[in-house]
Amino acid sequence: MDSINYNEHRANLFNLQKVSWSVFGSLTWNNALHRADTDKARALRHADFDTLLTRVCKDLGVRRKHIGYYHATEYGKGNQCHLHFLLWDKRGCISSEVLASKIQEVWNTEFVLARHIGEIERGAVVEVYDHTCLRKPAVQYCLKREFDSKGFEREPWERISDNLLRHLIWLAK
Repeated sequence: MDSINYNEHRANLFNLQKVSWSVFGSLTWNNALHRADTDKARALRHADFDTLLTRVCKDLGVRRKHIGYYHATEYGKGNQCHLHFLLWDKRGCISSEVLASKIQEVWNTEFVLARHIGEIERGAVVEVYDHTCLRKPAVQYCLKREFDSKGFEREPWERISDNLLRHLIWLAK
């Protein structure tokens, strides 16, 4: 599934708060190559996220095109990059609990144990999106801005699936 670099579509940012999200999560890696602030590391993190989502959809019998996503890199302290993500079930046919649980399970087995790239203790934090919070803290957390040691804003490296972008454009009308 194609995705679009979200930086080109900043105007749709406001509409992320209007999406009926299913899942909010974070993924971390234990090896330095994936945590680095480099183009290669970013490509590896994106590939891992795509592989994870594809596998989860396959296991749940859902077509990948029916799950929309937004994810962003957070640099964190010491430039230890990781991802925060939001998932949207376009058709509303998977319970959020099942989706969150399956992501956690696949990350902790295939990615942690088999590929040695994540950490079981904190490698994936995946939870059902809380719709009761009026301020949408999960969305705001994914969209937060970071600054380097000189006070300059860091490039957020956001990605959004094409199906979610179309939905955001529709919401804006």
